[in-house]
Amino acid sequence: AKFTPCRRPRASEGGSAGGKRMSDVATFDDVLREIVKRSPPKAGSPDLQAKLLAQGWEALNSWILATMRARKGIHIPSLCKMTWEILGGGGGEVRVRPVFILTESFIRGLRLPSYKKPVLPSSCAPCEDINFSQVAIKHSQSLTKDTLFVAVRDLVRKMLELVAGGGGPPPPPP
Repeated sequence: AKFTPCRRPRASEGGSAGGKRMSDVATFDDVLREIVKRSPPKAGSPDLQAKLLAQGWEALNSWILATMRARKGIHIPSLCKMTWEILGGGGGEVRVRPVFILTESFIRGLRLPSYKKPVLPSSCAPCEDINFSQVAIKHSQSLTKDTLFVAVRDLVRKMLELVAGGGGPPPPPP
């Protein structure tokens, strides 16, 4: 099967995502707002919580990008594995293509009636498990491993909730 990247249609093009209007698709800001709204009041100000969540996501993305650029894979146990499948090329050339699979725990969280256990092809680059301490130190300026762990956990839970429920974004704040 050929990997063909797709782009999200622009709102000006009247595009839809999975049969939904563009206005029905949850944005990152919607997800942050919903997580902060459901957090206990003792967890700090809503602005600080949103900032820490966004910094956690940025640190995670920075780690993913650095690891993938080094032609290694990543493994976030609660979410996914991303790696490179190594393909034979002609003339000593090594070709790779990206591989993305959701982890079994994420799929279980979707509460599907049945699913096939995801398996990586044998010709894939090894995956590096996320090390929250290392990611916090190397890819953020102020996050601790605990803050990063909580941010990733909360964001993955919210993504799972949105995917499993098929819901769009929460209503805008008053």
